[in-house]
Amino acid sequence: AGFMVLFLALPEPFLRLFSSDPEVLRQGVPYMRVMALCLIPNAMEIVTAESLMGSGHTKVMSAIFTAFSLARIPLAFWTCQRLDGVIGVAWVICITCILRGGWIVAWAARGTWKTGLARELHGTAGPAPPGSPA
Repeated sequence: AGFMVLFLALPEPFLRLFSSDPEVLRQGVPYMRVMALCLIPNAMEIVTAESLMGSGHTKVMSAIFTAFSLARIPLAFWTCQRLDGVIGVAWVICITCILRGGWIVAWAARGTWKTGLARELHGTAGPAPPGSPA
């Protein structure tokens, strides 16, 4: 939340750490302000997704991340034509981060992940590989 406030209020000093080019600052300041809007939802998404992946639900998380990543490509082309290039990409990233985070948190809130891998984790063991201790 602190960085969100800083990036909204004072993006230029952060950009100047990397470049003093006036064009970078002209395009970077609004870009950082848009991106600041998704920092809190993105933090919630990362914590939730990593927890779910740690519980073994990598397929679901992979599907969600892949779907949103693939959707960003045509959306970025479309928004770049309608908005001022870089700011269009910022809005695509911001909105898809918020939507993806909402989807992941909603999926986690259902609670099905708590027992969802019981069959996989408690399945019957196959025969021991040759040469392994019994």
